[in-house]
Amino acid sequence: LTLAFQIMTDPTPRQGCSAQAILSATYELAYAAGTFGMVGGQVLDMQAEKRQIQPEELDAIHSRKTGKLLTAAVRVGAILSGAAPAELEAVSMYGAKVGLAFQIVDDLLDIEGSLETLGKSLHSDEARQKATYPALHGIERSRMMAQQLVDEAKRALDVFGERASYFVRLADYMYARTH
Repeated sequence: LTLAFQIMTDPTPRQGCSAQAILSATYELAYAAGTFGMVGGQVLDMQAEKRQIQPEELDAIHSRKTGKLLTAAVRVGAILSGAAPAELEAVSMYGAKVGLAFQIVDDLLDIEGSLETLGKSLHSDEARQKATYPALHGIERSRMMAQQLVDEAKRALDVFGERASYFVRLADYMYARTH
């Protein structure tokens, strides 16, 4: 994580990137990784273990864990390329939606996936009594929620037309991991 900040703040001049854009992009990453993003989401996730939580709390946990980091990844690229405010808003919506979908799919894979697909042992969330979408909403409803989020993420990119084809395919790939 600190290497990312080292690279982003390297004083070597970068063609096409203003100092203000680099500062803004670095702020985005710090925000997404810190208390209001991934780290804060992980803390909330641990605090939710072994207790019943409300759907809004689960959304907040999952949105912060991966959603903020994915949003930062696309926002950083947009900021450094000089995106217009409407384009920045579009990629922000995409990142938030696809990030939450990714977490829901991860929850589903913990139940239905394989060690190769997930990269960790199956049913670890259940064993640790973690708050998950399938535990709260059921498997089918969770799958539908993930698909809806992916569809919304892709629609958010309509402003870019064909230039967004890679990110559209990426969103589809994230969802396809459930099968």
